[in-house]
Amino acid sequence: MPHVRSHRSGSPFGSIPSQQDAQDEPGKEKTSLFGFVKKIWQKTGLDRPTLLLMMKGGVPPTIAVSIYQSMPVANEYTTLGYLVAIVSILGFAIMPRAKFIQMMIFDVLAVCIAACFALLTMFSSVRARQHTSTNPNDSYNASASSVSGLWLFFQIWMVHTFRAKYPQLQFPVIIYAIFANISSVYAPQMKDMPAAIAMVTRLLKSCLTGLAISTATSLLILPMTSRQVVFKQMASYIGGLRSALNAHAIYFQSLERDDMFGRTETYDDAREKFGKKGKIYSPEAEAIRGAVRQITDIHAKLHGDLTFAKREIALGKLGPDDLQTIFRHLRQIMIPVVGLSFVVDIFQRLSDYNRWNQPIDLNEPVVPDDIRQRVVHEWNDIMRAVHDPFAVMIQTIDEGLQHTSYVFGLTKPPKYTGTAKTSDDNSMEEDKDIEARAENTAPGEKAFIEHFEKKLGAFRIAKRLALRTWAEEKGVTLPPDFLITLLLLKC
Repeated sequence: MPHVRSHRSGSPFGSIPSQQDAQDEPGKEKTSLFGFVKKIWQKTGLDRPTLLLMMKGGVPPTIAVSIYQSMPVANEYTTLGYLVAIVSILGFAIMPRAKFIQMMIFDVLAVCIAACFALLTMFSSVRARQHTSTNPNDSYNASASSVSGLWLFFQIWMVHTFRAKYPQLQFPVIIYAIFANISSVYAPQMKDMPAAIAMVTRLLKSCLTGLAISTATSLLILPMTSRQVVFKQMASYIGGLRSALNAHAIYFQSLERDDMFGRTETYDDAREKFGKKGKIYSPEAEAIRGAVRQITDIHAKLHGDLTFAKREIALGKLGPDDLQTIFRHLRQIMIPVVGLSFVVDIFQRLSDYNRWNQPIDLNEPVVPDDIRQRVVHEWNDIMRAVHDPFAVMIQTIDEGLQHTSYVFGLTKPPKYTGTAKTSDDNSMEEDKDIEARAENTAPGEKAFIEHFEKKLGAFRIAKRLALRTWAEEKGVTLPPDFLITLLLLKC
């Protein structure tokens, strides 16, 4: 049974007025209010997953403060209950699972090492008090305070040295510094080791309880794996590549009729229009720059998160080697797409070098415009000549990226609706077969690969013919085996 893709599209001529239009008039004000709120919400840049992630980050300190209202909890942690809420925030429960588990291991190790050094600091402080104090009941002892200060300085210097060497240890270092500061403040007040051990025990319980609350929140409330993050980034990566190809297609179309050396119109001919990244030449060129920046940002994020996704244990179709292979292929696609954007920079450099786009200044000599008009005319003719090959090539690449996204499950393909053949459909049987064949070669279908390979072969043949035609027009004689040699060099 053939399957065809269902399309829902409204009439281009508008809808027929119904009897309920009069009843819908009072609702226009509500609709406009809803549209205004929706517009304000879109300006914030927040979506549903981001909002839920923000709410998830506030769950651990809320739990810590709430349980502290209970008397048994307050009696257990005494005046150190605030430390539970602080450490639960530093546990960073909003991180993906693999990153969180790795960071939690470092956090626990930092707390345990801090407890060991706290006991050493208090032991040294108690010994200093016993050796220098004449009255054991004195609340202040200069030697004990000096020893505690020296140990605190040494610990802070040590952990920040590690953080400078390994920036990923930022949160464990912060937790360690908090533990060291609190223990060093109380160390001079300790008169014997049992009191010091009790103090360090309460500190250790407070920090570990905060980390436990953060762990429960990360694993049980809106859990998120590193693989999910990587899959979303890969979908965004492919979407960014498609957006860049679309931006290039629009820019190439503008080169067929516009002046590629022209600048953006301003209210004053003696002034250039500048943006954050320099001169603004055309909206099409700025669209390419924005798409390329988006691709490079996603590439950097994906490169950092891919390591954790490969280490994660999960059930799925794609393994660690598959993720690495997909990333490698995406990078190979990204390099020529980003490199194609340098066409914009080449035109801008030519314009600046030849002073074709300088602001009008009566004190400067006038630059002849004949060469510029000739170059613009030649580029317009070239881009009109290659319009169809470029359009087919960009469409083919876009369909290939879309097919990849569908096959790997990064994005959801369109829904399909089945059609049953009846006796009244005999007159439309041929049209349906044509439509079914077209749908079977659509991205995401099994027959798309064969269809893509045919297009690729046709493009290679057309590329050779186009190169020979261009060489003949320019008076360049190519050897008979030139294209074969070129293909062998590429291989």
